[in-house]
Amino acid sequence: MKTLFDPVRLGRVTVKNRICRSATEDGMCRDGRATPELYAVYERLAAGGAGLVCSGMREVSPTGLYVPSAAVAWHEDLAEELRPTAEAMHENGAVFVVQLVHSGFKARAVSNPLYAPSDYSGVPGVEAREMTREQIRAVTADFAAAARRVRDSGADGVQLHNAHGYLLSEFFSPCSNRRRDEYGGSTENRARFALEVYEAVREAVGDDFIIGIKTNCSDMIEPTISFDECAWLVQTLRERGLDYVELSGGLIPGAEWHGSLDYPPGEGEPPFYASAAELARRVDIPVYSVAGWRDPELMERCLNESGITGISMAMPFIREPDLPNRWLSGDRSPAKCITCHACGRGSGYAVMCQPKPANADSMGRVECVFNRGKAVE
Repeated sequence: MKTLFDPVRLGRVTVKNRICRSATEDGMCRDGRATPELYAVYERLAAGGAGLVCSGMREVSPTGLYVPSAAVAWHEDLAEELRPTAEAMHENGAVFVVQLVHSGFKARAVSNPLYAPSDYSGVPGVEAREMTREQIRAVTADFAAAARRVRDSGADGVQLHNAHGYLLSEFFSPCSNRRRDEYGGSTENRARFALEVYEAVREAVGDDFIIGIKTNCSDMIEPTISFDECAWLVQTLRERGLDYVELSGGLIPGAEWHGSLDYPPGEGEPPFYASAAELARRVDIPVYSVAGWRDPELMERCLNESGITGISMAMPFIREPDLPNRWLSGDRSPAKCITCHACGRGSGYAVMCQPKPANADSMGRVECVFNRGKAVE
């Protein structure tokens, strides 16, 4: 009988429970460095009870900076900056991984033209150009250098962001990748960039360091990756030593690819659970299911009905950083987050809970930027 508070193994590391704080955009940095306010957020997360804590996105290159307030991973003193957070995590028994990303044509703090797998001009004012092989090699090296700095901080691992329309997933998706060289066309070719990044990172950090990946089960817009392609990528990476996968969905490059995530918070199965369960059945790897989880009773039912390893959440931790401790103490009421997506509005900070926006419906929902949908029928 699985419970949320069982220990699990990721590579050579034991994680104290099945609850993961999923990465989000922190939006609380100056010149790429964490502010005291952001340190305080992670101190609360460290003490809050999650077994696995994934940092907000860390940009690996100035060519892919998402927003001016984003955290970066290219400065040489990154290890020194991250070390106090890694130490706070370990003092509280949490495993700490850092998400690494290049924002590709989602970068909004970079002058045009932006990096992309193929030419792109779908958002007003945004122009992206097909990356050269030299640029691909340079970004691959940026991922490896960033991972080495994270390792030197004392953190436990990194997570590669291959979802949601950031650069790695832009390459993997046929919706955004129209290349005619060895990085485009077939599944293997579209996955080549992510595989090369993984290999470079693994060489940089060694076998004892956790490497996970956040990846899409579906892009939820045509043409999309298939679930079989998702499973193939995860299986291929697992054979090369990948330690875990966090399964999500949705390609979100701009306003013209805008949909709605239409599910009541805490009601029914979360949108990507069925795909996570199928991935865990196909591939022998720890699988974390993310998006829409609020009720611990539903979490444990799904854990026991499938082979998934854990549950990832982001927004619930913004409102309640001590949510796992609350559940462990016996208060098993659902997370207080109402999925209104107002995080950061008014304050400019992405990791601060805000009042419910005026355009929210009676359940607190507002229009979101990706469709529901399931990759596995």
